[in-house]
Amino acid sequence: MPRGEPEAMSTLATIAAALALSGAVTQSATGRPLIGAIRWDGWYGTERGQVCKVVTECLSPLRYRHRAPFFSKAIDKRRITIGPLTQAIMDREIAYARRAAIDYWAFVAYDESDPLADALKLYLASPRSADVRFAMLLEAGRTGNAEAFPGRMKRFVDLMRRPNYVRVAGGRPLFFLGFVDEAYIASWGGLAQGRRLFDQFRADSVAAGAGDPYLVIMDFSPARGKQLADALGAQAVSAYVVPGNGGNRSPYSDLTRAAREYWEAAAGLGARVVPTAVTGWDRRPRIERPHPWEPWQKPGEGMERYFEAPTPAQLAAHVREAAAWVRDHPAACEADALIVYAWNEHDEGGWICPTLGEGDARVRALERASREDGPLR
Repeated sequence: MPRGEPEAMSTLATIAAALALSGAVTQSATGRPLIGAIRWDGWYGTERGQVCKVVTECLSPLRYRHRAPFFSKAIDKRRITIGPLTQAIMDREIAYARRAAIDYWAFVAYDESDPLADALKLYLASPRSADVRFAMLLEAGRTGNAEAFPGRMKRFVDLMRRPNYVRVAGGRPLFFLGFVDEAYIASWGGLAQGRRLFDQFRADSVAAGAGDPYLVIMDFSPARGKQLADALGAQAVSAYVVPGNGGNRSPYSDLTRAAREYWEAAAGLGARVVPTAVTGWDRRPRIERPHPWEPWQKPGEGMERYFEAPTPAQLAAHVREAAAWVRDHPAACEADALIVYAWNEHDEGGWICPTLGEGDARVRALERASREDGPLR
């Protein structure tokens, strides 16, 4: 999960506008709901910064290294290395995601100078980037205060002008906003001023030819998400993850039930929903070796609070269930899309990306589902 905290050419705007008007980028080629997956890209190589060093230490114990991404290497019984992330690795990830019927990645946004932005840069540079489209997922704390907000958001307007940015609801660029804490609301000057800031973001996006953003508020509470969406003028609610109250050495079925309950609760409140499917929740590596950006985590506290990892078939069935829920709730699911936690939250227990232990088993299960099963076909 995320840590606490040149002008695009006019031709790009023209292409994006034309594609939006044609509807060419607003639905899956299979006719099913769009399936997205969250990317938190702390796996760039230890030579680039602190985050990858920390997560490498977390996943080095033998009991956890099966989770490490496929481009990791075992050194000995105590150590692995991860990365460095290269263009060739990113191109392989794109190919895996395409096989897994992932239509778009939602990249957690970081400053361009941050190593956590390396993956987005490599994705944008890839000749295969059109195979899997993209959206942005912004932590509220990274919008800055009211003064900094317009300058920081300009970068996202430029990104939304790209022709491979994913669009929903008649051509609107899909944009996720998460972790809207009270401190960040205060930095905007309150919710009313926050609404004005996001209204200006939308107006700037329309003026730049990117279209009117389809803003989705991610919150762990569907009720709070609905309140924030109404206050900020957002179109829908979702969740970064549905942790199901942390689990208690619980079966994966308990986690998928919690996800369904979130979808139903949000729809019952009258909210539009981009439902979150959950591939797992098991933070034990982060509990044993707390991360510097989680100062609240005491070493070893909460080791029993996790869900058992799904089999690849169970994971695919849950994603299929989420797609069916979107199909069966067209009024609530105006965007005709869902989001999966996650592509690569390896140390938190949520991944589709191939790993040292499973290889591409999860990719293959989703690939089979996309070929054989109704809502994913």
